[in-house]
Order: sequence, then structure tokens, then C-alpha cells
Amino acid sequence: MNSLKKCPTCKTYTLKKTCNKCKVETKSAHYTFPKIRNAPPRSAPFKRR
Repeated sequence: MNSLKKCPTCKTYTLKKTCNKCKVETKSAHYTFPKIRNAPPRSAPFKRR
């Protein structure tokens, strides 16, 4: 399955590896969540201060 890609220079969306307008290599248009190293497990109870 093809993923949506975005050109970093002209901000257009495409499914190809290179932009049709400026011929620059495109990057993924989907946000990737950063991995938090010292995060508590999801089963840990939530504590309010």
C-alpha cells in the first residue's frame, strides 16, 4: 500500500518518491510519535498532584 508523501520545499502531497514540480525527494506526510524512554507503562495508575 502506498503512503502519502509531502514535498519539503513546495509543500505539495503526492504518492511518488520525487515531487512532480521541483523534482526533490519527498518525505512521509504522516506524523510519527516520539518514543519516550522513561514513560510509565500504560497499565500504571494515573496520579494527580
